[in-house]
Amino acid sequence: MKKYLVFIENSEGELDWISPFVKYESKKGAEFYFYLDRLGRDYEEKSCILEKYGFDSSNLINGDEIFDPFDIFIYKVVNKLSYIYSGRSKLSRIFPTDKKRNDFFHFLLRPYFFLKKPNQSNEKEVFDGIFRDYNIKSSLALSYYLNINKKANVIVYPHAVGIQPKNENRVPPFKIKCDLWLENTKRSLYAKEVYEKEFFVSGPPALSDAIDNPLFDSESKNVLILTRNWMEQYGYNFEDALVLFDKLLENLSHLGFKAIIKHHPRDESLERWRDIQSKYDHIEEFKGSLSDFDTSLRVCLTLFSTAGIYVLAKGVPVIDFSPYKKLSEFNVTLPFHFASKDTEVVTHELPSLGIYKQEQNLEEIVNIVSDGLKLAHMSASQQKILYSNFPSRANEVISSKLKEIRNL
Repeated sequence: MKKYLVFIENSEGELDWISPFVKYESKKGAEFYFYLDRLGRDYEEKSCILEKYGFDSSNLINGDEIFDPFDIFIYKVVNKLSYIYSGRSKLSRIFPTDKKRNDFFHFLLRPYFFLKKPNQSNEKEVFDGIFRDYNIKSSLALSYYLNINKKANVIVYPHAVGIQPKNENRVPPFKIKCDLWLENTKRSLYAKEVYEKEFFVSGPPALSDAIDNPLFDSESKNVLILTRNWMEQYGYNFEDALVLFDKLLENLSHLGFKAIIKHHPRDESLERWRDIQSKYDHIEEFKGSLSDFDTSLRVCLTLFSTAGIYVLAKGVPVIDFSPYKKLSEFNVTLPFHFASKDTEVVTHELPSLGIYKQEQNLEEIVNIVSDGLKLAHMSASQQKILYSNFPSRANEVISSKLKEIRNL
């Protein structure tokens, strides 16, 4: 029986991606343990997060039982310095953003983390393979497990279900120990040059049986709305997004539709969204995983996000309603977006391929949402394009590939 560690850096999106495969492979006898690094404040909260995905907390590794207080203190200090220099902290106004300096803090600690020895021999800490997200950062826990599992295969998996194109505005990943680099689609070329030998297009595990479990219903009164944490690099203004969100909820109420709202798990402005939605009665907030979402829907409305793919895979049409502006209006580089050829308005890979529909005009969005026949046509078209770009048998092919690399 093979035993694996799933290392989660800081996002539930990582669990959304990997959890369908873990469930699939577990049924075949494999054993999985989870380490939630910066996701969840303490062991109790981490356990609740894991249980939300259908996993028992007995499979959760408690870092407090492995590392001494000094290790944890040093790690927290470095993460805080990294956060400040990344530009996301309010203290960034005092300490200017510096990507190189941010990376340098983590670089200094790599030898210390990697040479950290296990306190005692523990069979639970020995693994045949380690799954890690491709949001590659230095980590005390990850370096520790790589050090005591030198023969383990390292499998890097996507942070989300979208496309990661090669982009001149985005720094390519640095080279790490890796036996298999999984990708969602052949269009995801972000890491291919660096990991050419390890690169493998598997598709997202959530698509493996999605087409057999349709959720689209043109007669349904349910509309899924996905919000997200905002960054200027996403190509729109946050205040504009709040106004459009408010108007959408008002119009859905007039139409007699129910809004099921899924907020981004790391959004630091949740109170702004919730203040708006508290004005309306036709609201339900969904806090689970979209990979397990099973409520019938007529449409999904989303701000810039790949998460709509989870329901589109089950036939639900997706409209990106982000209030994008023209590229010329931005003073920052946009690592995930580019200008539309026709209008110069910012767009991204999913609308440009026809996988999503991009629309920010309120009246037009309401017209589409009201028209069941139009939604049915969108469903068929978008789903066809999705599956022509994203492989749909990820669970089987990843399982097969794991056997391959173990025999290298």
